[in-house]
Amino acid sequence: MINLLHGNDEFSSNQFLKGIVEQKNISEFDLNVVDTNDLTENKFKENICTISLFGTNRLIIFNYLLSKINSTKEKNWENFIDILLNKPSTNEVIFFEKEEINLKKNYFAKLNDICQITLSNIPSGRGSWDLNRKWIIERQKKYNLNISNEGINKLVELLGSNYRYIDNELQKLSNYNPDGNIVIDDIEIMVSGIKEDSIFELIDSIMVKDNLKASKILDNLIEQGNSFFNIINMIARQFRLILITKDLLKMKIDYSDIKRQIQISSDYAFNKIIAQSKETDEVRLKNSLRLLLDIDVDIKSGYKSEKEYIKKLIFLL
Repeated sequence: MINLLHGNDEFSSNQFLKGIVEQKNISEFDLNVVDTNDLTENKFKENICTISLFGTNRLIIFNYLLSKINSTKEKNWENFIDILLNKPSTNEVIFFEKEEINLKKNYFAKLNDICQITLSNIPSGRGSWDLNRKWIIERQKKYNLNISNEGINKLVELLGSNYRYIDNELQKLSNYNPDGNIVIDDIEIMVSGIKEDSIFELIDSIMVKDNLKASKILDNLIEQGNSFFNIINMIARQFRLILITKDLLKMKIDYSDIKRQIQISSDYAFNKIIAQSKETDEVRLKNSLRLLLDIDVDIKSGYKSEKEYIKKLIFLL
């Protein structure tokens, strides 16, 4: 048996790998995780063809080997497939990769015929919201949770596609409410503050044209697994809340009524919105919202890509 686990959703790949290992009877398998940094084709052959001294089956895991082969000269690994095909039947092999491997390239194409392949990529672009919802709905079962639809939507809004982070939050929520029933208020109490801090800080930095700081915050949000669409939607939502609050303040509406009308339950979030509404220019906010709408249309129509806008976004607003 040969398994290939690849894709940029490293958390899901790790969970799948864990499942494979847990299914094995430890007493019948000799587990080996091979350091591939200095691995050559000859050492690879030695690793894969060696029979266990204990008379048991071997499970051999190679981390990032295909990426390494892909970045070196092909002739150094020209016998790679033949070695795999001639390995002892008692040796099972798992190739673990943190990025998607191009299986149409060169001799990697033959892996399609000899490997059981599992591709796990972080959802992005159109349809990613629904995929993230489905992931949470399925994952909550592990922690005996029953999260409301509004709560699931809030988790997607706050955490995007960062499945490792979402999993940590689901675990915290299971401890927070042992009966397993979770509503949006629970999510806002336990999770919202982390993402809100980042968004408020991003808006503050954009408004004062601190492009360096804003770029760093944007990079962190992307590294946490948030899609570009998710980020621009969060920025647009914040701009809209600030504009609505500015109008309500002009009308001399008291704070408690403003909080109710903009439907913000967190005191911290509400106070930040009040502060930003007093400090930001209305014309600039409206222009920024129009720009965000244009960006959204450009990407969805295929006129421009997310990558073209990611680095420019901070400087355009």
